[in-house]
Amino acid sequence: MAQSADSETGDSQEVFSGWMNRDELAASLGVQPKTLAKWQNQRIGPPLVRIGRKVWYRREAVQDWLRKQEGFGTGAVRK
Repeated sequence: MAQSADSETGDSQEVFSGWMNRDELAASLGVQPKTLAKWQNQRIGPPLVRIGRKVWYRREAVQDWLRKQEGFGTGAVRK
């Protein structure tokens, strides 16, 4: 028996619960998706999973990555 398109969409949403795509993460961080792609190439961004051409980020891993960024400001303090 074949599944309906609605049931497949529901399964997909369940599988990706706790995950976000590049556009969603970029919007959450206030950066452009191309910035995340650049960080990926430089190996400085949050961990990701690639499925075909799609990139997915686990919310918990992004939060861990953000915590690790604390205290690593790039600019010098001027007096």
